[in-house]
Amino acid sequence: MQNLISENHLHSFNKEVHYLWKHMIDITFSTKGVPENGSLLIADPFASDNYFTRSVVLLCNHDDEGSFGFVLNNYIDVELHQLLPGFPQIETKVSIGGPVETDSIFFIHTLDAVDDGMDIDNGLKFGGTFSRMVEELTNNPALINQVRFFMGYAGWSKNQPAREMKSNGWIVSNEFNVKELFQNFNIDLWREIMQKKGGKFKLMTDFPLDPSNN
Repeated sequence: MQNLISENHLHSFNKEVHYLWKHMIDITFSTKGVPENGSLLIADPFASDNYFTRSVVLLCNHDDEGSFGFVLNNYIDVELHQLLPGFPQIETKVSIGGPVETDSIFFIHTLDAVDDGMDIDNGLKFGGTFSRMVEELTNNPALINQVRFFMGYAGWSKNQPAREMKSNGWIVSNEFNVKELFQNFNIDLWREIMQKKGGKFKLMTDFPLDPSNN
């Protein structure tokens, strides 16, 4: 039987259906949150990037000079003691924190004994004396639930975050429980936060990364 619909016509038809589908459901959005130290940046549901696809980024510092933070939900299947000889053999996960300095290990924590880190917000700290942190974990492995480790970090130049948010590259959230950041095995963090925001954000968690593939 002769194929009466050419491939070009089919592609055109699919684009028209996608256009109607997009405008009927209205998947446009804007973020009203103001980024600050300790904010979460939630990636645009349809942005595709090696580091930031459907990512959740903890913003550790945000000021007029620039910003930096860590991707919370981009894990690698390697134990930290395999990367750092001498580190106690405690089960934890390491995340790719971003594209900058990926050959370095960084950490955030809520350890009272490591008090020389940079304050982020709500008792959350960035960095501090690494050997002191290792000593605390060696003496009490349960404290691993108060530490997160990252290879590399995400950095933005002056005004770059504002430009990306203006184009809806990120959704800002300032409402979260600090303890949630230390759930080291939660690969569904992006989905869970979007669903908590409700409305069209919850709806978008079930959309494919490329809506035209639906």
